[in-house]
Amino acid sequence: MMTTIMIGELYFPDTERHFQVFGDGIADYQRPQREKAFEYVQDWRRAIDLGANVGIFSRHFAEKFGEVWAIEPLRANIECLEKNVPNNVLIKKMAVGDENREVSIYLTPKSLGGAFVFDHAEVGRPPLKVIDETLMEVVPMVTLDSLELDHVGLFKLDIQGSEVIALRGAEQTLKRCRPVILIEEKPVGGPDGSIEHVEIATDLLVSFGYVPKERVGADRVFVFTTDRMRIGATGEWGPLIPRPAEQ
Repeated sequence: MMTTIMIGELYFPDTERHFQVFGDGIADYQRPQREKAFEYVQDWRRAIDLGANVGIFSRHFAEKFGEVWAIEPLRANIECLEKNVPNNVLIKKMAVGDENREVSIYLTPKSLGGAFVFDHAEVGRPPLKVIDETLMEVVPMVTLDSLELDHVGLFKLDIQGSEVIALRGAEQTLKRCRPVILIEEKPVGGPDGSIEHVEIATDLLVSFGYVPKERVGADRVFVFTTDRMRIGATGEWGPLIPRPAEQ
């Protein structure tokens, strides 16, 4: 069994350093992002927390939604999740991508929230001076579409550059369930890293019928709409077209 530490009321792997600075305020980490997403939610039956880590978001979602899926592939985080979340949070021990297979995740011990898929050609990864094979963890990966979900009200993604492949494997679910999406938009490898995956993810979501709304911190809210139009030579999204009044 892994050794854990407590930060506020939450269990973390004992190697965790990033979250220690938040201390007793850990439950409020990135709360504004969640509160903004809640403003757009209409279906409160199920939320999906993709990249659940130890459950900061899942615990908050559980206060609002009937059911929460906390999707997390890493053993150390899962052990903490099991201690941190209430009974209406279902822990799904897997990664989500564009196909059903095993993938290798490269661990970042000082903060497992920074771990990333290592062996997928479409996942950008930060530069590594030395590759340490002992930091690889092989996990199952599935597509969200293969789970055949009937309803999702909120879909949060924070998976370190794997957002594009997760969205590709979730197209039918997103078009069918039309959840509000809260997605991280950080560059890969730090502030000066690539944002190509952010641009591709945005284009994918737009092609699915979504429009970008507020950006809070490093996260963006997207909502599904059929009332859209393109304007200008750049093809940027214009204002929403009001629905016709019912006769």
